[in-house]
Amino acid sequence: MYYQSSLQNNIQISEYQVAIHNIATWYLNSTIKKHTNMNRNSHKSIITILSFFLLMLGKQVFAQPQFIIGSIPDAVTATVSIPITTQNFTQILGFQGSINWDNTKLTFNSTTNVNSQLTGITFGNSVSGSTGRLAYIWTDAGGVAQNIPNGSVLFRLVLNLVPNTTAPSGTSISFSNTPTPLLASDANIDPINGIVYTPGTVTISTALPASLSWFSATKNRNTVTVKWTTTEEKNTRSFDVEKSSNGVNFSSIFKTDAAGNSSIAKNYSVEDASVNFLVNPIVYYRIKTTDNDGRYAYSKIVLVKNDDKSDNLTFYPNPVKEQMNVQIKSETAEIATAQITDLTGRIIMEQKVQLNQGSTSFSFNVSSLVSGNYVLLLKATRNIAQSFIKD
Repeated sequence: MYYQSSLQNNIQISEYQVAIHNIATWYLNSTIKKHTNMNRNSHKSIITILSFFLLMLGKQVFAQPQFIIGSIPDAVTATVSIPITTQNFTQILGFQGSINWDNTKLTFNSTTNVNSQLTGITFGNSVSGSTGRLAYIWTDAGGVAQNIPNGSVLFRLVLNLVPNTTAPSGTSISFSNTPTPLLASDANIDPINGIVYTPGTVTISTALPASLSWFSATKNRNTVTVKWTTTEEKNTRSFDVEKSSNGVNFSSIFKTDAAGNSSIAKNYSVEDASVNFLVNPIVYYRIKTTDNDGRYAYSKIVLVKNDDKSDNLTFYPNPVKEQMNVQIKSETAEIATAQITDLTGRIIMEQKVQLNQGSTSFSFNVSSLVSGNYVLLLKATRNIAQSFIKD
């Protein structure tokens, strides 16, 4: 007498669960050979009970890490904050990867709410054609594998909705191997296989305010001229010029009325006379567009830097892969702070440098940076900044 395992069709189970169930069946069939007088219903009950406990054990042993991008089903504001969560994050020493999206519908704003256990995680955003990309890399600074509770937010990806996107409109946000490959390592620094990556979606419910066809900020001698152009305006109330010293915290410095409704190009211009490049060698600008019903959208962020005496700061190579060699000419001997920041002003690397009167050389090892655009900032009696590309 032999029994075949029967699995309900409406229950989704994995291959390893089927294997465990079959092991239980095989074991009890072997027992039946020796005890043919056992009651048939007793065999079925034992198979069911043994299979249940083996399946529960299998779930614990074989559970794979999961990285999950949240979904926004009804986006009606200018920005969306998308949670990146995890399941089965157990004894993980490091992970890296990329997230891609349609840059014609969504543009990068920032990353926020980084999990406190992910100290030292780095981000880099870029655009390739119509694809927006965020690269991330994390390795525990102390070399200790981490356990993060199920459902925890690793970080939030904040994206801007592109104005005048046809609504309703859905767009996917997915994990990708470009530009940074998807990898994770365990406590033994071995790669973890079978990781599950779940994409998300953003559904844009209504069209957002007028889009800018052109936006620029140009340094004059002691001022900055901010200009923008709209090709079409629908129900648009106003424009705010916002400024920031770090690319994160913005405040409005000028507000002007919009045309309201227009099907022809409109040009706007503002002069910022409050800028002080001696205090802030890099200044960031963006435009906030507001509709009559209170909805608003932000433009891309542009930066303006102080190029005075920029020839006093030189470095090579550019683009750079590993070591960046820096040379600075200084009129006085002093201790300066050299920083590498991303385009939002977030400090990624920092070191103290003893400047000599005349020329001083030092270097940065940037091999750990993800590919993208960065800023080298030297803070001394006179602040100097230069942008560079990490290859």
